[in-house]
Amino acid sequence: MESEFPLQMLDQNIGKVVLRWDDLHVTVHAAARWGGEGICKLCAVGEGGWCILGTLMPENGRLVLDRTLPLSQLSRAGAWPISGVAVTLLYLWDCRSPFPLPPLFCFAQRSGEELWFRFFPDGSPRMPE
Repeated sequence: MESEFPLQMLDQNIGKVVLRWDDLHVTVHAAARWGGEGICKLCAVGEGGWCILGTLMPENGRLVLDRTLPLSQLSRAGAWPISGVAVTLLYLWDCRSPFPLPPLFCFAQRSGEELWFRFFPDGSPRMPE
């Protein structure tokens, strides 16, 4: 079986995700344009939760992710069946420096020197939990 999802961030369509699965595994292929800073993590979103699929890595001027995961991992996290995909953006931040994304200040979740930003599948920012 196969499904395709658009990949959005900050109200921009930046790429797509193709998922292929059988009874035991899910294969993820994602490709995105992202000229911004930070580390982008791709998440699967389901009715009962979400699961990180992996980190989008730079390759030939775009970000890509090719990975196979056990279907049971997504099921345990409540992310199977997948209803959408979302991006989490991570910045390493020295608190003595200016804030990297001023319009998203209230959406940041701080953990040590890291700032996490989560986005809904439609690309809109999500408040920290």
